[in-house]
Amino acid sequence: MEIFTRKDIQTDIFEVDGYLGNEKAQSLESYLLDLEEADCFVVDITLLETKQSGLGNYSKYLIRFVAPKYEVKVDRKTWDRVRSEWWSFGAKTEKVFDRLDEAEDYRKKTETEGTLVEIIHHSPLDLPL
Repeated sequence: MEIFTRKDIQTDIFEVDGYLGNEKAQSLESYLLDLEEADCFVVDITLLETKQSGLGNYSKYLIRFVAPKYEVKVDRKTWDRVRSEWWSFGAKTEKVFDRLDEAEDYRKKTETEGTLVEIIHHSPLDLPL
């Protein structure tokens, strides 16, 4: 099963505003570290706009990245009354989510007695190049 495709590439506009009086400026490097800590794979960074003056610098970037996915595997077991035990045909992937909270919600709705739900974290950083 292929988890990541080209359709999974997300885009974000990031602005570095270094003009005087702007204390909220975050550097591009720290933003990229934040993406890496979130297990995102940066595909491309493109400079869209830049301005320089005596008051400071302004840059606008288009960042393309792939975020992690969360595969939900469900093992639905059946109770065998004769043998007094649970049996199963094995876990199957039911859904793949883009966000962990969605996968956790699905787990809460699905998990019952005899049903085991496992969430598998897939990071694009773990893929071979």
